[in-house]
Amino acid sequence: MGPQLPSQLPHSKRRKLPHEKLHVSALPRSTRYSKSLMHREQLTFITMTPFTDFLITSSADGVVKFWKKVSEGIEFVKEFRAHSGEILSVSVSADGRSFATAGADKSIKIFDVSTFDLLAAITTEYIPRAICWIHKRGASQPLLAISDEVNHTIQIYDGTGDKQAPIHTISRLHRGVVHLMAFNNAYDCVISADEDGMLEYWSPSNNYEKPDTVFEFKSSTNLYELKKAKVIPASLTVSPTGAQVAIASFPDRKIRIFDFPTGKLYRTYDESLQILEEMQQAGTALQKLEDVEFGRRIGAERELETPALRNKANIIFDETGHFIIYGSMLGTKVLNTYTNRVVKVYVAMAASNNPLLQESEARDPILFATGIGKARFYMFTN
Repeated sequence: MGPQLPSQLPHSKRRKLPHEKLHVSALPRSTRYSKSLMHREQLTFITMTPFTDFLITSSADGVVKFWKKVSEGIEFVKEFRAHSGEILSVSVSADGRSFATAGADKSIKIFDVSTFDLLAAITTEYIPRAICWIHKRGASQPLLAISDEVNHTIQIYDGTGDKQAPIHTISRLHRGVVHLMAFNNAYDCVISADEDGMLEYWSPSNNYEKPDTVFEFKSSTNLYELKKAKVIPASLTVSPTGAQVAIASFPDRKIRIFDFPTGKLYRTYDESLQILEEMQQAGTALQKLEDVEFGRRIGAERELETPALRNKANIIFDETGHFIIYGSMLGTKVLNTYTNRVVKVYVAMAASNNPLLQESEARDPILFATGIGKARFYMFTN
């Protein structure tokens, strides 16, 4: 009696990203790095400027080098001895025209990217912790936000460097030291993180308050997630479209991706050492390593948890915003956040005769990477 029961449950369809092959083909194909270049001391930051196509590398001895992306590879342009001590933070503006460095010598150096010139220097009374350009593309006045090593304030400076004093101070937003800031050009909004795990949104064009274009109440978001987990954000990256923000944290070693306007948690990826060890023992890892090699790599991973290196591990998005790229124990992972699948571990890719894929060869994509304790940076190309 009654309707006949289905013989089996229908299979749930796996999500598929349209044109995934085309997007993946725009990334470098080679399985090993093709070239490495170096500083005298350990690399601390590598920055690719949007629109102007410069690579800017910074090292622990305060040296900044400019390289220009050309049709094949990069060419060295200019070197600056920017700081007498360590470079603590760097930032490039949304239009790719301004670059700034903050040093342990209590100075901020401002560079014009397209002319690779040192434009100005700002001397602070405090050791800066994080810096961030916070003006939209095409803005008449560049603005530079600088946080304090020991205080919870954020100082806003005229980005031309004409004035040594800050033009505004944000003192009531965070309770802990602000160590990360990222600007979202699409929403004209800054997201900042402190060492207590709190995340805040604010806009320079809305009296440094939360803009109206994002969530109304913070209680409706998942932005308390890191505070609840008692973890410290280690990197903060806004996607090229502005739709998402990716946050890596320690000591839980999780990558969380939030929907930017709603503040809702979209994806979580666990890269903890415990998970890696379990997968190695069970043989379910992407690559089975020899026990000695596995132990060596775990040792290198533990180095990342030291305060000196914690904020150096970063996540980047590809130009579509669908893929995140980050360093892992097995290599540099490329992960499709739409389908939840790892599409590459730098880097192996099947050959394709699809004519649509030939464009990537002409575009000469490059992935730049640094290594723990290395004075070199590495280039993955086609």
